[in-house]
Amino acid sequence: MFYWTASDGTEIRVPKLDTLDGGIVRRTRKLEPLDQMFTIVEELLSEDELAALDALPLAENNRLFRDWQKDAGATIPQS
Repeated sequence: MFYWTASDGTEIRVPKLDTLDGGIVRRTRKLEPLDQMFTIVEELLSEDELAALDALPLAENNRLFRDWQKDAGATIPQS
């Protein structure tokens, strides 16, 4: 799991990107990168976790996505 903490202390926990099932990447492969990331997050997080993420400023969402990708040493999409 990838554990991330926002500037305000909100904690988000998601599976590491490099451990995702190939199907989730396949299903989102034609989406723009940002839409792909949000679609993947919507599939992985609970309603409470999504609400916590939604309450954060967009800059924090971007930081989560950047840090999540950096942790995996990959970006979405990945060939």
